[in-house]
Amino acid sequence: MSWWHHLEGGAIAQQRPPPPGANAPYPNLATVPGAPPVPSAADRARIAAGLAADRSAAHRIVADTPLPPGPPTTLPPPPAAAATAGTPTATASLVAATAPPAVANPPAPPPVPPVAANAGSASAANIPPGPQAAALLALPAAPPPPPRIPGMPIPSAPAVSVAAASVALPARPAPVAVPNVPPLAVAFPRGSAILPPRMVHALAGFAHKRGAAAIVATGFGDAASAAPGAQAAAMPLALDRAAAIADALAAAGVPANSLRIAAGAAGRGGLVRLVE
Repeated sequence: MSWWHHLEGGAIAQQRPPPPGANAPYPNLATVPGAPPVPSAADRARIAAGLAADRSAAHRIVADTPLPPGPPTTLPPPPAAAATAGTPTATASLVAATAPPAVANPPAPPPVPPVAANAGSASAANIPPGPQAAALLALPAAPPPPPRIPGMPIPSAPAVSVAAASVALPARPAPVAVPNVPPLAVAFPRGSAILPPRMVHALAGFAHKRGAAAIVATGFGDAASAAPGAQAAAMPLALDRAAAIADALAAAGVPANSLRIAAGAAGRGGLVRLVE
C-alpha cells in the first residue's frame, strides 16, 4: 500500500511519529517496588468485620431517616358552569324513577306468513315465532335493482343461461390396460453407457409387447458406496444409461410421450418396465 499512499500524498503519505518514550532508556527493573506483604488471617478478619459494620450502619441510617414529605398537592376547583337565562340549574337531587304501569292484556305478535319449505332451507318449525321470522323466511326472488345515479343511464344486466354458465369438464381418459410382461434387466459393460447389440434386440422385443402402456427406462450408476460423493459421481453414468435405453426404445417404435426416464446411483446396468 506504500505506492498508493505515495500517490495520494498529504498526511497519509508521511511517516508515522514514534510513540512517546521510544528514545528513552529502558527502565531499571531494580527500581520497581516489591509486592506488599500478605496480611495475616487476624487482619483479614478484622477488615471484613469492619466492612460488615459499615454496611449495617448505612442500612440503619437509611431506615432511621426516611425521606421528607413533599409539598402538598392541591387540585384546582372545577370551573363553575355559567347559568343562562331561562335554563334551569342542575341540582344534586335526583328525580325518583317510576316504573311504567303494567299492561293487563299485552298485544299478540303479528302472525307469520306461511312459507313453502324447500330442500336445504330452514323450515318454519325451526325458527321461533315473532316479527323477525317473516324477515328470515322471506327471501328475495330476484337480485336488488341497480343504483339510480342522476345523469347516468341504468345498466341492464345481461341474461345468462344456466347452460352457458356451466363449464364442461374434460372427460377422464379410460385407464390403459398394462400387459402382464415382466420387467427386463438391461446389461451394460462396466463403467459404460453403450448398449450391446443383444440388448438392443431384447429392447425391441420388449417394445412390441407393451401394447398401449408406457415404458419407464431406469439407468443405474454402479455406485461403489452410499457416501454422498460416490452417489453424486455415479448419477451422470445412470442418466446416460437411461437415455441410451430410451433411444433404443424410440428406434423400436415407442412414441416419445410413452417413454419415462429415471436414474439411480446404486445398482448395475438398467431396467425397463411397463406402467399405465
